[in-house]
Amino acid sequence: MAKLDEIAELLTEEIKGFETSVDRMEELKTFLMTYKIQADTSDIDFILTRYNDYQKKAIEDQHKMMANAVYYIKNSMNFPKWSIKLFSGLLIIAFVVLGYCVYKVSQIPEKRQEAFGQGE
Repeated sequence: MAKLDEIAELLTEEIKGFETSVDRMEELKTFLMTYKIQADTSDIDFILTRYNDYQKKAIEDQHKMMANAVYYIKNSMNFPKWSIKLFSGLLIIAFVVLGYCVYKVSQIPEKRQEAFGQGE
């Protein structure tokens, strides 16, 4: 009988421990059911704002470069091909005439010698 009493006593202690565990689990269940979870998006917001600032800066740089390119394009001078060809043709003709004149002027002393030799 002593052994039976001992086993009964152990069983009652185990049952009491089990009941306390169940009570504790019920308390945790009620706590978890009423607990509100809130998402923390502060890290994501920080990353997105930093990316947004980077994109704004990149867009500003692109606008500055585009304005610079437009400024240089507006201030550049474009000549039609026909005017360049005409100018280069006139320049070549002027050099040919100038060369011919220099050639004729360089022959004057020879003509003087020839004219002197003929007695004119």
